[in-house]
Amino acid sequence: MKSSASGEPRMSSEFEKLGRNVASLQEYVQLERSKQDEKEAQKKAKKLAKQKPEEEKIEREQRVARKKAKVWKAEERELKLAKNVDMQLSLKIGELRDEIRQELRRVMTGKSKAKNSSGASGCRSNGDIDGGSEDLSARTKQLTINEKRKRGAEPVFEDSPPMVVPSKRTPGRRLGIKPIRLTPRLKSRTPKVKSRSTTKPKSRQASNMKIPAECGELGRLRYLDAVRRDLIDLDAKTMEALCKNEVIEYRGKINVIFDIADHKAAVAYDSVHESEEVDKAPSKEEAKAEGDIIEGTDGDAEETSQY
Repeated sequence: MKSSASGEPRMSSEFEKLGRNVASLQEYVQLERSKQDEKEAQKKAKKLAKQKPEEEKIEREQRVARKKAKVWKAEERELKLAKNVDMQLSLKIGELRDEIRQELRRVMTGKSKAKNSSGASGCRSNGDIDGGSEDLSARTKQLTINEKRKRGAEPVFEDSPPMVVPSKRTPGRRLGIKPIRLTPRLKSRTPKVKSRSTTKPKSRQASNMKIPAECGELGRLRYLDAVRRDLIDLDAKTMEALCKNEVIEYRGKINVIFDIADHKAAVAYDSVHESEEVDKAPSKEEAKAEGDIIEGTDGDAEETSQY
């Protein structure tokens, strides 16, 4: 009994020592783990610090590539729009030409009918004239000359001296005189050298060229086409300057071309309509425009006749 009682406190003391050792081991393990975690965190931070500039570079490159792609897409859209506009303009111009040719054919057929009718009436009148001329020729054959015209004596002028004609003065050859022979030094002439002017001829800008405006809807369409063709070759800076002068908002080159052409056409043709309302008498410019239109229709008529 005494041995069992003395063994119990020994066992309890050993258990306490074991518990203390286990606790110290746990603390040591936790410290080691915390140290490892700190080291791993530092390594991760270093890796992130190294990766940040690389990621920033990659992001910058991606942004630049996106911007380039956007610019390229915008240029492609502008090219497609320009092609579509050119196609639409060519189709409209072709339709206008077809309409003009049809109208000219109608006019030419009407004129040919009128000429045929006038030719028939002319043939009748020519037949009458031929019959009258035959009657006159038959009558003139019967005519004869009964008396000849008698010539009188030649008139004589009294107290008139004979006419004296001055002798001809022809240069005679002088004997014993030799002609002067020129030496090759006297014969040769110094060639004239054209001096080239250093000043370069000033090139006219397409925007400053004055385009004549014709009357009517056809003239308006021709005027719009000429202005657009004049503005296509201009740069963006010149287009912006034109927009400032004309007080027009700049919305891209293609849109601005149509806006400026519409503005100029409105200014040209609205002023013409106002002048017609104030004074109905035709002006010199209108007469010139009508002459140009008539000449253009005559040229188209010749083309249709060739076809």
